[in-house]
Amino acid sequence: MIFSGNCGKAAPKNCISRAKDPAYLVQTDEDNIVERPETLEAVVAHSDLIIAGTDNNLSRRLINKSCLRHGKVCLYGRLMIRACGGDALRVRPHEGPCYECVLQSLWKHKPEEISQPAQARATE
Repeated sequence: MIFSGNCGKAAPKNCISRAKDPAYLVQTDEDNIVERPETLEAVVAHSDLIIAGTDNNLSRRLINKSCLRHGKVCLYGRLMIRACGGDALRVRPHEGPCYECVLQSLWKHKPEEISQPAQARATE
């Protein structure tokens, strides 16, 4: 599994997950997959399930393509700033639409979500 985000000040996410259920083997990856997509490919190839909680469309699209190439199930989740909404999606390669297929119409009208306060201020 790949965990992304902040679970607490300097708390390793794999330690938190193992404390809840020691039977799970959890790998975390906090690399920049946009700058180093080869890291993503290696992680996806060796994972059973991918959980994508990244903060931008480009990274989610890269994860989607990698999961499709490797035939891996991926769970996507995102929240919009100011708690105005969010979405969750499970993609099973070759058994239904992929992440990009489902959300491509949104991206045509709004190419990037607003996930940072500075972005929100710039649109006002």
